[in-house]
Amino acid sequence: VDKENQYLYYGEESPRDFSTVPRIVRENTYLPWRSFRDGLDVFHVPGYGVPLYSRGPLVATVHDVIGMIFPENLPPGARLYWGTWLPWVVSRADRIVADSHCTKRDLMRLMGVAEKKIRVVHLAAEPAFRPITDALALAQVRKRFNLSKPFVLYVGTVEPRKNLERVMEAWAAVKRRTKLPHQLVVAGGLDWGYEKVSDLVRRLEIMRDVVFTGYV
Repeated sequence: VDKENQYLYYGEESPRDFSTVPRIVRENTYLPWRSFRDGLDVFHVPGYGVPLYSRGPLVATVHDVIGMIFPENLPPGARLYWGTWLPWVVSRADRIVADSHCTKRDLMRLMGVAEKKIRVVHLAAEPAFRPITDALALAQVRKRFNLSKPFVLYVGTVEPRKNLERVMEAWAAVKRRTKLPHQLVVAGGLDWGYEKVSDLVRRLEIMRDVVFTGYV
C-alpha cells in the first residue's frame, strides 16, 4: 500500500446537471476543472478519454491499436477515432502505459512513439474474480442466463473483429461430430454486426446450443 501519495478517482460522479452531457464534453470540461482544482501532480487516464488539457504531466493507458491494424472491421465513427483521436492522445501524453509488449511494438511501429515514452504494465484481475462455491448464487446465475448444461465460455463484445462467425462454424462442427453436451455461452455486449452472427446461428441450426447473455 502506497502511504506516501494520495490518489483521487474521477469516475461517473460528475455533477448531476452533467448527466445528459455527452461523455466527450464531460471529459473536456469536468475533468480538466477537477485536475486544476485538486492540484494534481500527475493525471492518469486509464483509457482513451484524454481531455484536451489538464494539470500536471499526463499518463495515458493504451490497451491496443487494433483499430489501426484492421480498420475495415470498424464502423465509420470508430475509424475516425482510431485514425485521428488516438494518434493525438499518444502525442499529448507525457508517458504511455501499454497492456502488453505487442501493444508497445505497435505504438512504436505505427505511430513512431519513442520506446522510452512507453512502459509495459500487464493487467491483473480484481480479487472479486474468483471461483464461486455458493450453490445458491450459482443456481441464480444459471437461471438468469438460461444455462441448462455445462458450457464453454466466450467473453467479449459481439462485433466483426472478434471473428464470432468462425467460432460458430467451429461450434456447429463440434456438435455434429461429437456428443458434447455443452452450450456455448457468449458473454458480451451485442454490438454492430450481431445480427449477422445471429443469422448464422440459425442457419447452422445451433440455436439451442448457443446462449447470448448480452453485457454481463
